[in-house]
Amino acid sequence: MAIKQRLYDLLEGGNRATASQRTIDGLLGVLIVVNVLSVALETVPRFEARYGPAFV
Repeated sequence: MAIKQRLYDLLEGGNRATASQRTIDGLLGVLIVVNVLSVALETVPRFEARYGPAFV
């Protein structure tokens, strides 16, 4: 199976029955939550002053 087809099946496949598809879904969910938290924390001056370069 070609890599493009495999990636499509992992990311867009309708049936979420395989462990690899559920893992990808979970990792994407975690990345979204971490991104939202970092954007929210960036607005707090104390955190922005201390960890400003990490928010870039």
